[in-house]
Amino acid sequence: IYRRYHFFELEPAEQAERLAEINATQEARKVETESKEARFADIIMKENGWDQDKLTEEFNKAAEVSGANMTDFFAFRMWELTPEEQVKYFTRNVSKSIADRFDINAIYSDILLNKELSCIYFSDFMRRPWGISRKMSFEDFKETFGNESRIVYKPLNGHGGLGIRFFDMADHDIRELYDQIRDLPGGLLESFVKQHPDMNRLAPNSVNTVRVVTVSAKANGKDILSDFFDIAYAAVRVGRGDAQLDNFSKGGFVAGVDRETGIVETCGVSVDGEIFDKHPDTGITLKGFRIPMFDDIIAFVTEMGKKIDGYVGWDIAVSETGPMLIEANTNPGNRLLQMPHMPERKGMRYVMDKYLKEIIE
Repeated sequence: IYRRYHFFELEPAEQAERLAEINATQEARKVETESKEARFADIIMKENGWDQDKLTEEFNKAAEVSGANMTDFFAFRMWELTPEEQVKYFTRNVSKSIADRFDINAIYSDILLNKELSCIYFSDFMRRPWGISRKMSFEDFKETFGNESRIVYKPLNGHGGLGIRFFDMADHDIRELYDQIRDLPGGLLESFVKQHPDMNRLAPNSVNTVRVVTVSAKANGKDILSDFFDIAYAAVRVGRGDAQLDNFSKGGFVAGVDRETGIVETCGVSVDGEIFDKHPDTGITLKGFRIPMFDDIIAFVTEMGKKIDGYVGWDIAVSETGPMLIEANTNPGNRLLQMPHMPERKGMRYVMDKYLKEIIE
C-alpha cells in the first residue's frame, strides 16, 4: 500500500485519510461480494430443494474440479454439469493462475491498480480531459472541465462501478460543484465520452465498452516469454434501461466479439443468465452487430499492451473520432469470456489454456 498508493508523497494526516478510504473500499467490496454470493446461494437452494449442507457439498466438489468460486458456480449452473464438463469451464481460479504467471512485475501491477498512475502512464490513450480531484485547484478544475457538458467522478479505490457519480455541468454552479467533489473521497475526474453513433444505437444511456484482453511479457524481458504478446479475446459490454454504466455486475450484459472481424458472434447474456438475441430496450439484433473502428481498437490495444507486462483487460470506448481508454484492469474477470457461450453450454477454458503451459510456442 505504501508503494502502490505513493504514501511517501503524502503528509501523515493525508496518509491516514487515504488508508481509511482504502479500508472502507475493501470493506464495501467484501460486503457487496458476500451479499451477492448469499443471493446466488439462496437461488440455487430454492431451485434445487437443497439445504445449506447440500449446497456446500456440491459447490466444494465443483470448486475442487474446476476452480470455480460461488459466482461461477451460479452463473455457469455447474450443478447441472458432470466433473468432465466442469473442468472445461474458464473459472476465476484458472484466471488467477494466468495472472500469477504473467503479473510478475510489481511496478506494472501498481500502475494497473492505481487509477492515477494508470492515467499518467497511459495519458496518450485517454484522449479526453481528466484530473485527480484532490490535486486540482479550482482554477485547474475550471480550466479543465469548464467547457464540458458532463463529467464523471470515479473513486481512486473503486471497483466494478462502485461509487461512480455523474455530474451535468449545467445543473451546478461550477464553484459549488468543485467544493462538492472536493468533499468526496479522492477520485479521478473525466469528461464524459460521446460515443460513436453505432455504439449509441446499442444502448444510448450508457457508454458501451469493448473489453479486449491481452497477455504480454514484452516489456519485462526477464525470461523465455520476454517477446510474447497476444490478444486473448474480445467482448462488448452493453447497458440496459436508464443505467449509465455498462458493467456486467451492475445489470448490463455481455456478448462475445470475433477478435479478427469485430463482429458480435453470440447473443447477450447477463450475470443472472438472461439471454438476449436483441437488446431489450433498443431492439438491436446483437449477433452480427459490427463494432465500429474495430481495427483501430486492436491497433490501439496492441500499442498499449506492449508498454506493460501482464494479463490485462482493456476497457475501450469508441468515440466519434476513435478508440479511447476507459480503464485497464489487472486479472480481468473470467465471466466476460465464458458467459456469452452459456446458451450452448460450452466451456471456454480451452481459449486460455495455452497461457498456462510452461513454454508458449
